Amino acid sequence: MASVLKFAAAGLLVASAGAVPSKQLRSSSLQKRSSSGKAGAAYNDASLVSALIGDSSDISWAYNWGCGSYADLPSGVEYVPMLWGASSTYLDAWTSEIESAISDGSTYIMGFNEPDMSSQADLSASEAASYYKEYITPYAGKATLVSPAVTSSSSSGEGLDWFESFISDCSDCSVSVLAVHWYGTSVSELQAFITEAIDTASNYGISEVWLTEFALSSDEGGISDLSTATSFVEEAGTWLNEQSALTRYSYFYVANGYLLTDGVANSVGDAYNSAASSSSSSSSSSVSSSSTTSTSTSTSVYVAPSTTTSSSTESTSTSSSTSIYVAPPTTTASTSTSTSIYVAPTTTTAASGSETFNTNNDSTSESSAEAYDAPQATTTSVATSTTPSTSITTVTITQKVTVTAPCVPTPPPCQLSSSVPTPSWSSSGFITRTAVVPTSTSAL
Repeated sequence: MASVLKFAAAGLLVASAGAVPSKQLRSSSLQKRSSSGKAGAAYNDASLVSALIGDSSDISWAYNWGCGSYADLPSGVEYVPMLWGASSTYLDAWTSEIESAISDGSTYIMGFNEPDMSSQADLSASEAASYYKEYITPYAGKATLVSPAVTSSSSSGEGLDWFESFISDCSDCSVSVLAVHWYGTSVSELQAFITEAIDTASNYGISEVWLTEFALSSDEGGISDLSTATSFVEEAGTWLNEQSALTRYSYFYVANGYLLTDGVANSVGDAYNSAASSSSSSSSSSVSSSSTTSTSTSTSVYVAPSTTTSSSTESTSTSSSTSIYVAPPTTTASTSTSTSIYVAPTTTTAASGSETFNTNNDSTSESSAEAYDAPQATTTSVATSTTPSTSITTVTITQKVTVTAPCVPTPPPCQLSSSVPTPSWSSSGFITRTAVVPTSTSAL
């Protein structure tokens, strides 16, 4: 809320700093610039922006409440032009200046400055909508359009209430960003207002909010206490950087008595530069996340049943080893399951000699031990009986399963690479199946 009255009342007008935001004439062309961070510089004297930024700041954009930079901004800082008001002072040269700014690299256009205040642009919502459509909307295809910047006043017809009236009258204006100003007494008040602004913008399909002026009310006319202002900027900057919908902000403002003292960044300026660096880091860094999931999988494996011939209840144990490949990232450390298996009735007849099997599907016969490589039941002669008898055979199958995975899923997260040797690991578990087998015995 930068007004002549407030500065004059505070007795803090500084001619050299140009403390009152005002229309400036272009004295040099802009360079095309790129931006990445949130923090910006609100200024009247571009040379002071250079004094604030120095060699290491990440302040990425700047504006001067007008549409002309009277000195070059530091390299890497994008200039954002503004149509401050609707009087002939601002409208007469608007077309030539905005087209020149866009040609020189500006990618955003800001609307009127606090039109909801009589001491500033002083426009009704309907008047602002009409001027916006005529002078700003035509550039929608060349730049991203920012709404008029409203105050944080909660009075009817001001602040966000004014914006809602404006956007209702200007629904076809191609506004993509809501701009707001805030002056208050605490970070918690700022947080509440920005949250409300983000919600309000969202109601009209606008996903971005810019905070183009903010400071403690006690510092509007100049920093009243460096320690208090420094703490405020540190806390506010941290929170603003965390709000994804709050995409740009600028403290009020780059001038002596504010972010600077005698042309050098003071403690408040240093805190703001630090916030700028944090915002640039968070917006440009790429975050890669990965997770390791351990999944226990029950695998059904068919095991050929061994043939058991007996006239009494017997227990046969079959052990086999099966290697199973499990694709990453699923890793099975061990599996255990109990399954009931129905085995069809077998007819047992008395016989003598050694029983043979063929598990290779060829003409070669194998002994039971060769076929299944496990203890096998022997063939026992059974007395002839004319009455079929039925016995219950319990078969316990213990199967060892070896699971192989391409790498160990423990911190740090497993990362596969064709150029790096991949370690392997395995673990074993046992699957136990118990089957109740009805056995029919017939007469020899």
